[in-house]
Amino acid sequence: MSTDPDTLVDIQNASSEFEASVLVEALKAEGVPAFSVANAGAWLQWEVLASQPFRISVRRQDVEKARKILQSIKADSVDIDWNEVDVGAMADAPAPQKLPRFVKSDMMRTAMLVAGLGLVVLWMVLNARNAH
Repeated sequence: MSTDPDTLVDIQNASSEFEASVLVEALKAEGVPAFSVANAGAWLQWEVLASQPFRISVRRQDVEKARKILQSIKADSVDIDWNEVDVGAMADAPAPQKLPRFVKSDMMRTAMLVAGLGLVVLWMVLNARNAH
């Protein structure tokens, strides 16, 4: 095992690429160079949910400092009172417009025509198979 202080060491796993990116940027903001490695999902997509492919790495010399920063971030985030967070004014959404009656009937006719043509084509294909 290398003891080189510049060797990258995994200090934490993240459950998503977004979470890993946020933690990496938080470490960088505190002066700790950090990196996120997320290549497992690109190769083994079916294993993403079963593994932790999003790893956060720092230099060996920054491990203790990085862990303290991450602990501090976690401790600070627990005390958020979401009732006091101002998320801004909610925009009034326009009322949904109802389609005119003739548009609804045209859409129904078109759907029935497409379904009927599909059945005719299916019938023709099945009859062609049975004829040979």
